[in-house]
Amino acid sequence: MTSGDSLDASGWRTDAFKDFESNLAYARNLVAGGQHLENLRVGAFDVADLYRAAWVQAVSALDHWIHRELYERALAFALNSDAPRPKKFLTLQIPMSLFENVHHQSATLEGEFVAYLESHFGYQSFQSPDKIKQALSIVSDAPLWAGVERRLAEGSDPSSTSAVGALRSIVQRRNRIAHEADRDPNRRGNRYPISEWETKLAIDHIYYVAEAIAQELGAPPPVKKPIAPKGRAGKHNGRGFDDLSAGGRVVHEKYGEGLVVDRSGAGVRATATVDFGDAGTIRLMLIASIPMTKRQ
Repeated sequence: MTSGDSLDASGWRTDAFKDFESNLAYARNLVAGGQHLENLRVGAFDVADLYRAAWVQAVSALDHWIHRELYERALAFALNSDAPRPKKFLTLQIPMSLFENVHHQSATLEGEFVAYLESHFGYQSFQSPDKIKQALSIVSDAPLWAGVERRLAEGSDPSSTSAVGALRSIVQRRNRIAHEADRDPNRRGNRYPISEWETKLAIDHIYYVAEAIAQELGAPPPVKKPIAPKGRAGKHNGRGFDDLSAGGRVVHEKYGEGLVVDRSGAGVRATATVDFGDAGTIRLMLIASIPMTKRQ
């Protein structure tokens, strides 16, 4: 695969970023649905819950996108010996089992390296600014948040809240919705108010921050396919998911139980889009042993 396979003319809009945009579109649709129900004055349903679901979905979309950028950019560096390595990429502690599986068994570097990344980072949440910086420092030496703030500050009100501060507040609200049902401790039995307007602002901010991050990262290095030694065809590492299809149910260690709404690709490019309820609808790579099992 060359860089042209996963990028458009802008250079930094990877397939992962395009999927992120699709996931945000789903969050915007939830907001639109809430607006429609508000206009109909449906009293039997708390429309605010749709706005809360959209808020959680938008943050989950950001989290999933950061994971994909980390995995796919790290893999590109691993497969392209000509690409200059970020400093922290060189500090990854690769298990000896990966070397054994690639050089002495029938595994591919592609599958085994992504399996290692997913086992090491898959359980982590990359939502808060500090965690996002930690993840992307492995695949880029760019001073991430300084660059993002500079890009977003152009033409904005200098007295406005920083991009990092605003994102931190959005993630804190997401955590309150997901873990505390958005309850207001000062008003027993009540929840914090939430509106269509502030939810749209949160989704927009997440998009603008992600766009600035992607521009700071720039285009990933082109991927050079490794050549399997003669007599050793690389085996597919989409372990146990070959027959997974839309309508199937899965259980993920981080996101919980979910319904598969789409399945696409094959081999190391196989992906599944899964609706995990409160955790959001997320597209997952079935490239290796992700922490997920099928419901029987």
